Amino acid sequence: MMLIQAAPLMGWQPIMVFTKADKFKKNARIKRRREIADSLGVKPKDILLYSAVTGMGRDELWDRIVQLTGLNDELTFEEVEQAAAELAASEEE
Repeated sequence: MMLIQAAPLMGWQPIMVFTKADKFKKNARIKRRREIADSLGVKPKDILLYSAVTGMGRDELWDRIVQLTGLNDELTFEEVEQAAAELAASEEE
């Protein structure tokens, strides 16, 4: 909580992500997102829903990353994922 509050003071824009969103049914997901937002003092729309299993929210998360970082929006999520995997593999050698 303190990091989220301090982030703007450091010039950072946090991306809040509700992971494993696929584990909840739609109404429960909406309710839980609202509860999390209330506890953090943010709007529910500020919390992205994400599921690695179903891909829910992946494009929205990527769009937010591109928007905040200024990364080339021509890059796809898959290209960045591949580059990260290659970097990790090279560091293991």
